[in-house]
Amino acid sequence: MEMRSKAESRMSEELLKSLFLQRLPTHMQGILSIWNDQLEELTEMADDIIAAVGHTSLIHPMDTENQDLKTMLVDISSHWSRLVKRKRSNSHGQERRFRRLSARKKSCNQEHCW
Repeated sequence: MEMRSKAESRMSEELLKSLFLQRLPTHMQGILSIWNDQLEELTEMADDIIAAVGHTSLIHPMDTENQDLKTMLVDISSHWSRLVKRKRSNSHGQERRFRRLSARKKSCNQEHCW
């Protein structure tokens, strides 16, 4: 098996089984995780399941609802960025306005204020 040959003897059987199961589609993980067989036997069972079920069921198309949520998230993120930029530019403008007003007050606090 390719995983075992790459790992040589540096990984335990349990770790290899765990890594193998994680790479499988979720419906196969649930089926094969209950077996305490050797890794080779699990790979054979996985091959048998794929042969029985077929490859088409292994690929799950993205739900349109998930795609809609992703689109909404992108829109919200974009709006949030614009609001943050607008707030920053407004806060700088308020600081300048405050400085001008305080400068006028200082000049008016002298003898005469026009």
